[in-house]
Amino acid sequence: MSTTKRMKYLTQKEIDFFDAQAQFDTVKAAATFLGISPGTLYNRRMNIRKRYRKRRGWINSVLSQIRRGGSLTNLLTQRNKMAPPDSEDLDDEQF
Repeated sequence: MSTTKRMKYLTQKEIDFFDAQAQFDTVKAAATFLGISPGTLYNRRMNIRKRYRKRRGWINSVLSQIRRGGSLTNLLTQRNKMAPPDSEDLDDEQF
């Protein structure tokens, strides 16, 4: 994931937390690197799990409603409008 997307959804502390977890094999080593106690790191892990479960449940509920079809399909679909052709392009066309 690019840094700009990570900064959009995560705080700098959360990014540091995830980077430390990926860098070290144990919670104790990651906590020492971050300068916090292992208990604090375990609490942060639990809070992130709860937030993930809550948000993932919401996303799954929305997606299940969209799968019902009809006009609900267009609810979250981004539509890109085509740009009109340049007037120069129209002059060059042969009919």
